[in-house]
Amino acid sequence: MRVLTWTSLVTLSALSIGVALAENASPQSEGQSSPPTTPYQTLLSQGFEVKNVLLIPADVGTRLTGNIQQETVMVTLQKGSVTATCWVLFAAWNQQNLGGSTNTPCNILH
Repeated sequence: MRVLTWTSLVTLSALSIGVALAENASPQSEGQSSPPTTPYQTLLSQGFEVKNVLLIPADVGTRLTGNIQQETVMVTLQKGSVTATCWVLFAAWNQQNLGGSTNTPCNILH
């Protein structure tokens, strides 16, 4: 049972990473707006807690999207029943250079 659970978790993570990277790589058509995002530091100041950090190697992101990708960190935050997923370049995460910039977008999931 433990193997099945672990396998399911890895599969689900890979699928969500593939979808997220594909969405980030696909061009927006005119008139189509991007989903609203909130900066990482803003969510932390609102009381969100880091629940999970996952490194996505460049070669994996490249294979999933078909476009050359940089190493990325997916950070999952949670506050009560609200979850947010943030996408940060590994270099910025490694240096903790996350400031309040829009370069650390987080999608809030309810």
